[in-house]
Amino acid sequence: MGKSGSGLSMGNRREARRQSSSTVRNVSSYGGGPSSRRGSSRPASSYPGSSRSSRTGSSQRGGYVHQPVDRSGRNVPPARSSRGASRGTARSASSAGRNSVSGTQSVRLGDIGRQERRQRASALSSSLFKKLLIVVAVLAIFAGAYAGLYYSGLFKVESVTVAGADHLTEEAVVDLADVPKDASMLTVDTNAIRQNVLTNGWVQDVQVNKVLPSTLQLQVTERTIQAVVEVTSKDAESTELWGVSTDGVWLMKIPDKDSEEAAGLSEKVYEDADAVLHVVDVPYGVVPEEGQPCTDDNVNNALSIIGGMTTELADQVKEVSADGAETTTLILDSGVEIAFGSADDIRDKERICLELLKEHEGTIAYINVRVVNRPTWRALG
Repeated sequence: MGKSGSGLSMGNRREARRQSSSTVRNVSSYGGGPSSRRGSSRPASSYPGSSRSSRTGSSQRGGYVHQPVDRSGRNVPPARSSRGASRGTARSASSAGRNSVSGTQSVRLGDIGRQERRQRASALSSSLFKKLLIVVAVLAIFAGAYAGLYYSGLFKVESVTVAGADHLTEEAVVDLADVPKDASMLTVDTNAIRQNVLTNGWVQDVQVNKVLPSTLQLQVTERTIQAVVEVTSKDAESTELWGVSTDGVWLMKIPDKDSEEAAGLSEKVYEDADAVLHVVDVPYGVVPEEGQPCTDDNVNNALSIIGGMTTELADQVKEVSADGAETTTLILDSGVEIAFGSADDIRDKERICLELLKEHEGTIAYINVRVVNRPTWRALG
């Protein structure tokens, strides 16, 4: 009984020693020991065998994994080696340094760019300002010179000449122009002068030219007279002769040759008035206005017939009776009357009249071609 107990005690003692040794090993692997029990804060690297662990982060010793633990007994993740950490730190510092230098350089370049732009803008503004001053100075000089010339009377209009007028005298055109007495060649209103001259029916167009130093030249283009129209006066007691141009404009009232009004007219007016056809028997109420288009249908129909004839018949016509558009009649030099009617089919009507006049020469007195496809004629009574 005693041996058994002693045997068991001996076994127990062996087991106790084995467990105690294992416990010691375990504690040593975690950096324990007497100092650990006393609350010492010595790092594990201060104990024997701990330098390898600090270099590699962990090692195997006696079949156990050596890994640091905190005071509560929890495992602490292995730290990077001091060499790797130092390298990482150096790279970080180098990168930070480069970024710092690059950022500084970018800031400095941006400042330089802004300064250059400011300098260019300032130089441009200064250049523009100088140019503006030069322009203002030049304009001021010209304005002063212009004012001096204007008030000096150096370019005052001294004479007005007329060219191209046949039916109007030079004095009549100058009176129409109405150039101001104190007019200057620099400021004279040539358009106003042109409009003044155009009020006359004979004037189709006029150009006002400045001939320095002191002359205005009026280059006139006149209309051509087509016929003389006998118009009943407003009081119905007399007849007035009015010239009408080829473009249907009332030229002027033609006075008697012996009147005071005729003294200021050119002889060309009377020469042309005697050479053209006369339109007679115009109904009462036609009121001509110098320089304005003719608006009477009867007169316009007669003018269309006169202007539209192209054969030798036109040379034989002496007068045109325009009492109505459909009853317009041509009176020939021979005394033959032709009821021509409207200004339609003029060439066909001319052809028929010439054939009848030739066929019945000396015996025919009247021809009617108002209806061109049914002409009629009558012999002398």
